[in-house]
Amino acid sequence: RENDYKLSWALNNALSFKLAKINDLEIKNPKFSEIQSFIVYSYCPASTETEIKLISNRCENGYNIEELKNIDYFIQIIGDSSYDIEELISTVKLLPEVFIVLNIDPETLKSKQKLIF
Repeated sequence: RENDYKLSWALNNALSFKLAKINDLEIKNPKFSEIQSFIVYSYCPASTETEIKLISNRCENGYNIEELKNIDYFIQIIGDSSYDIEELISTVKLLPEVFIVLNIDPETLKSKQKLIF
């Protein structure tokens, strides 16, 4: 598992993003008595209605999206996007910090509501 700051730095360089760490995503999971805290980086390109987030899927006490335990991070693109997703995936696949890239339809996830914040 790559460090979040190293991955965000690599994505910023490769994709001309400006991902910056924001408040963690905190989720009260009924399986645990404590809150789960997931690292989040965000970037809102100027003059767009788009927000790009890098969200960790793991924390000390579990997973954000439990059915995808083999995934360490998600890149989420929210809003009107002019990004070519296939080109973005191709670029991210070339990063030495990245082992695999998948395009996941959030509608197929049981816990998709955890990605809405």
